[in-house]
Amino acid sequence: VCMTSEQTSDDVVGKAFLLHYERNDPNQEFLGRAAKGLAATSHFERSTVLYYQGNLDQALAEINQALAKKPNDPWRLYRKGEILEGIGQIKDALSFYQQAYQINRRLTEPGEKIGLLNLILARDPRSGVDPATALNQAGQIFRECLEVKPFDKSLLTNLGFVEMNLG
Repeated sequence: VCMTSEQTSDDVVGKAFLLHYERNDPNQEFLGRAAKGLAATSHFERSTVLYYQGNLDQALAEINQALAKKPNDPWRLYRKGEILEGIGQIKDALSFYQQAYQINRRLTEPGEKIGLLNLILARDPRSGVDPATALNQAGQIFRECLEVKPFDKSLLTNLGFVEMNLG
């Protein structure tokens, strides 16, 4: 318990509810409380709430404002990738995941998304992507991520899928 004589701002409380939602309890009540408390200038957090609520067009507008303030923040780039992926703009999403991963290769979340989207593109004949190239890129990125998280079950499973498809 933190004791203070000062009133905590609604924005800080909103961010705390969002963090609790993401890390402990994905209950819509916490997400609603986060949305009510966040300041209009907390664009990254607002984009996150809107993304979780499925309001992707509004989330995209908020993340664009957040990126205008910090264009090289890997988590903001990652969030924009998630939003674009949700909208169905796979190649654009892949570009933002790649930007995030280039900034910090120790973040396996964007790396794993790069691999997964390459798998999607490899299986879609309309993508115009060479399946073997996409599978090789996915395998390479999964291996890189496994150097950071060597026992990650998701990464190991996805790499196995790539290897199985490459023969």
